[in-house]
Amino acid sequence: MQEVGIADVYRAIEAAFKDNDLERVDALLWPAIDQFPYESRLYFYGGCVFFKRGQCAVGALMFQRAVELDDSPHIYSNLGACYRRMNLHEQGIQVLRAALDRDPNYAPTLVNLGSMFVNEGRPQDGIPHLEKAMKIGTERGAIWNCGLLYLESARFAEGFDLYRQGVTHERASRSYGLKGGKEPELLTPELFAANRGQGKQLIVWGEQGIGDELMFGTCIEELRQDFEVVFECHPRLEKLHRNAHPGLKIYPTRKEEIIFWPVNEVPNADFKMPIGDVGCYYRRSLEDFKRAWKGGFYHAKATEIEGYQRRLELTAGDRPIIGLASRGGVMQTSRTYRTIRHAEIDRLMTETDALFVSLDYDDMFELAAYIAEKHGPDRYRWFPAITQHWDYDHTAALIGACDMVVTVCQSVFHMSASMGQATRVLTPKRCAWRYAPVPGEPELSYWYPGEQIKLYRQDDELSWQHPLDKVIADINSMTVANQEAAA
Repeated sequence: MQEVGIADVYRAIEAAFKDNDLERVDALLWPAIDQFPYESRLYFYGGCVFFKRGQCAVGALMFQRAVELDDSPHIYSNLGACYRRMNLHEQGIQVLRAALDRDPNYAPTLVNLGSMFVNEGRPQDGIPHLEKAMKIGTERGAIWNCGLLYLESARFAEGFDLYRQGVTHERASRSYGLKGGKEPELLTPELFAANRGQGKQLIVWGEQGIGDELMFGTCIEELRQDFEVVFECHPRLEKLHRNAHPGLKIYPTRKEEIIFWPVNEVPNADFKMPIGDVGCYYRRSLEDFKRAWKGGFYHAKATEIEGYQRRLELTAGDRPIIGLASRGGVMQTSRTYRTIRHAEIDRLMTETDALFVSLDYDDMFELAAYIAEKHGPDRYRWFPAITQHWDYDHTAALIGACDMVVTVCQSVFHMSASMGQATRVLTPKRCAWRYAPVPGEPELSYWYPGEQIKLYRQDDELSWQHPLDKVIADINSMTVANQEAAA
């Protein structure tokens, strides 16, 4: 009777998982664990529930108990995925290698292990696992993550080809429901080659963070040479896109689930694509990036920039005005590696003579008070009405009013660099593909390959000393130049 009873529970739980009905899973699972406390499969399901809810620490405990009861590779694989979400990379790698010892051809383990090396600065260690998983051919995640590792390795053509395939799997698709029931066809390389230059209309939607949209948006003018583009952008970036792309038909609705313009204005779109796919067509080599660089793409309103400059110069005098963005991302996007703390701020204040201007979107009141008390009232300015304004054009103007921008890996980098502003990026050793080093040119930003834009990289993942040394030297050189000019 016990076997029959638990088998029924298994079937019901799996059906609830397929329907993504986690409340139903809860109702079935926890009473079953009370009755059958030595069933590994129940603890495995428990780990899956917590993982789906983003409660990975508790999920890991459930998978650990499941492993104690059943030494199975699929449990190790899921435990490794939990560790990855928790940024416990070495523990995750160890667990996933143990899973491969038990089954070297288990595709989910290969995907999870290869993916452990995304944004870790070691793409070459993850690529073989994902390539093997792609040959097995049962896991879509292998394609997406292998694409990211190829991009980290500066293998742009291969990377963007796989990145494009993430649409509908790792990247959301948009539906436009055009009048008459015609949905534009998702653009593929084959359709691109057959239809470019033929006057076909293409709807492009922005995606991911505003930094990504700005970055990919630098390719829009090239896309317009091949298609009649309709662009659905982030509402915070509407003005910047309109200034950068005169005459482009723009709708600031990409954050809205229900949109009316496709029906009301009846575009005659043949194709659609997410903006992240542009790399597949226009950025297939380092030479493509360098050839496309024009010294800047976006610009803010000149009168607003001049107004901010006058205001800042009242405090700065002859000192350099340095924009500072000190925090990036959230915990799920490696904020730990994208933050400089008080010790680094102290170095900037004590080893330079400059006015720093906050470009962070966060509440910086505590940091402003700390700097004022420790380093004086004329070293740091924070203007929340500007940086927290919905329209990112105002932050762009504040960036334009600075002599240089110093930033961690966040959207301010993309805004500043895409404006052609002097930009220094404090780049972690564990960085995303957007900041990955080009062989032989470690300070080059391949997306913005201007001489005034530099990525200063950690040589020790626990210390910002090396990149800060370079930033401080650059600021001090500006101070000397300003003093000589004023003499």
